Amino acid sequence: QKATAQEFGGGFHAFDEVVIDEMSSVSISSSRSEKAGGGFHTDGRLQVTNSSAVSLQNVIAQEYGGGFNALGEVEIAGNSTVKISNSRAEAKSGGGFNTGKGLKVS
Repeated sequence: QKATAQEFGGGFHAFDEVVIDEMSSVSISSSRSEKAGGGFHTDGRLQVTNSSAVSLQNVIAQEYGGGFNALGEVEIAGNSTVKISNSRAEAKSGGGFNTGKGLKVS
């Protein structure tokens, strides 16, 4: 809560993929990044599966991905949820999220 980053990932920055699995939950609120990923940034893919939940509230990125920025594919599957509220990218793209490789929801 209330975390900031000068570059990437207000809440956290992962240099590889992010996997949230097996009924896990991640909640980030009131965080900010001066470049990309107000909530978080991953250099790889994001996978949220098997009844897991991600909640991002009041998160801001100066450039890309107010909620989160993923350079890889984003997959949300198996009764999982990603809730993004009150987020924005102030200068560029992806107020909710930005992905470099596409989105798969199943």
